[in-house]
Amino acid sequence: HLQSGFDFKVIPESQLAIPVILRTGYGHSKFYFDLWLEGFHTPSAGVDARVNAGEGSSYLRFGGTFYYPLTPWLGAFVGGAHFITGRNIGKASRVNVGTVLRLGQ
Repeated sequence: HLQSGFDFKVIPESQLAIPVILRTGYGHSKFYFDLWLEGFHTPSAGVDARVNAGEGSSYLRFGGTFYYPLTPWLGAFVGGAHFITGRNIGKASRVNVGTVLRLGQ
């Protein structure tokens, strides 16, 4: 599916931003996974700076998540993301791992 929205920030130089996310995935009783591609753009040209996604920022990144239920009430996930390209952002990759506790089961 396609997601978009309006990203509002309190820093005046980066108040308006347009994020667009394409996401696909599959859910099953034994596992879940998704893959996504995100584009982000601020309409103002801005000046080149090494700050967090401010004025003149744009990027394209991809990522995904894999979830596996360990018991009916506990699961584990691993995910990650990588910047393909960008301007005025800190280009980095990330990996995340965690647990999910299902309450009320």
